Amino acid sequence: MLRFIILFELVIFTLCSGCNLAVNEFSFTAESKIQITSFFFDTLFQPKNLIQAKETKAHSPYFMLKNFYKTNKNQAFYISLKNNKLTQIDICFNKKEKENFEYVYSVDLPDETPNLQIRLDIDKNILLKGFQLFTQNKEGQLEILDTGISDSLYGFYHEGSSLVYNPKMLMNIDEYDFTRIVESNMIDPDYFQLDYIFTASEDSLTEPTKISTFIQSKNKQTTLTFKPKNGTHSVYFHPGMLQLQPSYFYFKAIPENFKISKFLIIQNKNNSGQNTLKPLPADLGSINQFKQSNWRNEKYELFSWNLYPNVLIFDTLDYEVQSRFFKRLAFFTEKKGYIGQVLDNASLENKHGWNAHDYKALDLARFFTIATAKSINLFPEEWLLRNILLEQSIISQSASEYLPNTGAVISVSRASGRDLHKTLLAHEALHGAFFTNSAFRLGVENLWQGLPYSQKEMWKMFFSTLSYNPEDELLMANEYMAYLLQYERKTSFAYLNDYKIPQAASRHPELASILLGPINNNPHLILDLHSQIEDIAYRTAGLRGGLNSCLEIP
Repeated sequence: MLRFIILFELVIFTLCSGCNLAVNEFSFTAESKIQITSFFFDTLFQPKNLIQAKETKAHSPYFMLKNFYKTNKNQAFYISLKNNKLTQIDICFNKKEKENFEYVYSVDLPDETPNLQIRLDIDKNILLKGFQLFTQNKEGQLEILDTGISDSLYGFYHEGSSLVYNPKMLMNIDEYDFTRIVESNMIDPDYFQLDYIFTASEDSLTEPTKISTFIQSKNKQTTLTFKPKNGTHSVYFHPGMLQLQPSYFYFKAIPENFKISKFLIIQNKNNSGQNTLKPLPADLGSINQFKQSNWRNEKYELFSWNLYPNVLIFDTLDYEVQSRFFKRLAFFTEKKGYIGQVLDNASLENKHGWNAHDYKALDLARFFTIATAKSINLFPEEWLLRNILLEQSIISQSASEYLPNTGAVISVSRASGRDLHKTLLAHEALHGAFFTNSAFRLGVENLWQGLPYSQKEMWKMFFSTLSYNPEDELLMANEYMAYLLQYERKTSFAYLNDYKIPQAASRHPELASILLGPINNNPHLILDLHSQIEDIAYRTAGLRGGLNSCLEIP
């Protein structure tokens, strides 16, 4: 922590109803040798000394900095306080060669959080001479604990028992009712980050918690539904999803089991135009509704899933772009008859991959190791993929091979159309969770292995008709889960029981008895299986059937 040469341990000014106001004694570190004066200016402040009546402004001593401080971009002046009952202070600064206070910051103090750190952005290249605190409150006590220089902060966060915040951003932090969190029209943000802690109730699977969120710009507003997930998570609000540049956020009727721990305005993180994009953290609902006109690259956008940050999500312009990234990987990992083979360009030509993709770190590392060893002429998009995977530590590179770390990559395309894009995003995200959440994966595998023989054969033959490798038990369990949970329960039944499985039977009559036997014997089979696997998904991963979005825009 960078501090001024002046470091003081404790300053207290006290306000109490029915008595004179006094500034207590204070001590300083021996090496600081701070110069203290107690002068005031008649044009601004009436008090002439450190003892004041309750009807007038109370104030701290004037603190003169031993060395003048020159303000810099992206730095803030901070003051750490211990507050007791005060609700407002003015923090006043003056500049070198000037006697009057030229910078006056009016700061609201939350009455339920005694330990505070206030961060103030001051104009760049200003030489500060000193500062002083004032209040018009008639009762209360405030201790100044520390001051110094820190990074600029646009928003607030809780750190232990302390609240750290920029008073220009934090308007009201009553977290259990109607809350206006931030006024941000003074900067141009890339996105907004909200961290929260949510303890879901027992009935959250059937009745998810919903918080109405109102977002407003200078001349436009929108309303969305925020559905928090159980545990500690982050959610991100992107202008590219909202279609406005927010200046106010309102969260209405926040339940007691929900706590906001951080709200930040993030800027200067967007690397538009660079060859290797840094992933934008985002909710699945935001990705699905993110406008292409806001993409940083005209051919694709890169995200990371807010619930599983080590799952990277490519959203591509069309299937051709997506194929140049991922088609060769599809044959290497999942296509029956090609597993483990890195096809050359001639062999890959005129072959169809998938309309959406998912790959775990182990398969990605093996793919690039073999491709390099065999000197396969990979597409530029595949080398770009490798670079992104290395930068995001999904894989790493040794002298002779690529090594898996943790994480996965999934992909969808805007060529699918809005409804299918949503379904495929839901499907592939479930695969991402399967790859990266061991408890979820184990629960799904156990459920798959426990299926009766006739049901496992039904699913294996069904996936075989779709060109999956039925001999890969892990792949079968993964697809079984994703095909069931890509829709909510009733829609999943209609899709699989009434359409997709009968369609496979009609196209492959030799498999009809295997494909149709289990669902004919039990008309509710798909519903039962969906309920079983959704229960596992919710208990182990906090996921449900359908698009597991935290943010929904009407």
